[in-house]
Amino acid sequence: MMDTFHDISVVVISLEDTPFLERCIRSCITQTLPGFSSEIIVVTDKTQTYCCSVLNNYKQHVNEIIETSKLTLSKAIDLGLRKACGRFVMLINVNDFLSDYALLFQSVFLYDNQDFEGVRVDYWLVDKENDRKLERINATNKPVSYGVLFRKESLVKKILYHQSLENLTEETFQKMFGHEAKIGHLPISFYRRQTS
Repeated sequence: MMDTFHDISVVVISLEDTPFLERCIRSCITQTLPGFSSEIIVVTDKTQTYCCSVLNNYKQHVNEIIETSKLTLSKAIDLGLRKACGRFVMLINVNDFLSDYALLFQSVFLYDNQDFEGVRVDYWLVDKENDRKLERINATNKPVSYGVLFRKESLVKKILYHQSLENLTEETFQKMFGHEAKIGHLPISFYRRQTS
């Protein structure tokens, strides 16, 4: 019997057929989360044949959403949020991955700070050939949309009330959580962002 409620829903956004989906999924599965429950949702489409075949290996760990037509960022986020049943939601780019304890520290922060809409962490840029760390980035100076743990209600409100959802890009998504949003910051580099 599957849980109908989780503390955290991790939504992996896969907009391209990539060999890095498995690394991303593994980093979510191996999170240390004592006392917390989480679910992993992967949103992809049928044009991504390699990603679809990888998902067959993780059926007991992952809820999959496989669209028949090519996905856009806005469609992938919409589908992921509709499937997510966690109190908190994190979006992860399929090419990126998490360091252990990321979900634990960020969820503890949000449980302890009720007035925050989300919390971001610093991240490492990593080499796509060998995962070697290239540069540590302070997320307050160069914020990204991925790797932020949001309260689900805050994220859904921002998405639903956004005027041009169909033209959503990572940049416009980031602007939704501009200065008026209360997003916390943990200066710990829990996120790994792959260079292009």
